[in-house]
Amino acid sequence: MAVQLGFMPPELYAFIMGDTSEELTNTPFPIVDEEITVPMEPTGGKYIVKLKHEPLDTTFILVDKNAKPWDETDETPASGKYILDGDELEFVAADAGKALFVSYDYQAAKATRFGLPKTPVRPTYELIVSSEAAGEDETLYEAAIVVDKCKVMGSINPPQQGGTPQPVTVTFTILKPRGNNRAVDYTVTPIE
Repeated sequence: MAVQLGFMPPELYAFIMGDTSEELTNTPFPIVDEEITVPMEPTGGKYIVKLKHEPLDTTFILVDKNAKPWDETDETPASGKYILDGDELEFVAADAGKALFVSYDYQAAKATRFGLPKTPVRPTYELIVSSEAAGEDETLYEAAIVVDKCKVMGSINPPQQGGTPQPVTVTFTILKPRGNNRAVDYTVTPIE
């Protein structure tokens, strides 16, 4: 049985994988390859780029499009060097228009964390799927499918990162039901 979800929240993914999610506060969070461009014109006489977040000390790396690292300096930077002050980078006119990539950790106020258990075991579930359906006469129905006992099968992709959430299909295998229960119940009721 395949179920298509419009969105899979991280907590549901963790649950399906046999783990729990954890809410964290003030925790380091990585940013990898934030793309920046040195401005063509200075602001207040300086070529400044503002980062999305303020990097934590010792985690900052800046490279050019060829992955060549640039060096940090405390003095007026020369070409191929920069000054990092909080969440701002300062460059020189010779580097105007150059595309660069930065990676760093920052202090996230809130984050949700989960992972795969050391020994993953996919638990069994009672699965309830509710939706709406239309009959042949165009009558609308609320529909519910109840699977007494099932387990997620196959690969399970983690929640999509970035962009517009895409549908996720989760495939379940129906297992022998508990006691005298039916393996699957399907119930509909007209929407009034």
